[in-house]
Amino acid sequence: SVEKQHTFLYFIDDIWGAIVLHNFVEMLRKFFEQEKVKVKVQDTTIKLKNEYLLSLLRE
Repeated sequence: SVEKQHTFLYFIDDIWGAIVLHNFVEMLRKFFEQEKVKVKVQDTTIKLKNEYLLSLLRE
């Protein structure tokens, strides 16, 4: 069982931010040998608009 981990990642709301988020999640997934990693945007005032970022967060 993997314990809960809290990590902060800053990224911009564009295609490069989507790439950063994707690579970061893949790194965590492989390191912890998990099929899925849960990602949560903590700040509810943030309104992401980039479709690539939104699709990554929906997966």
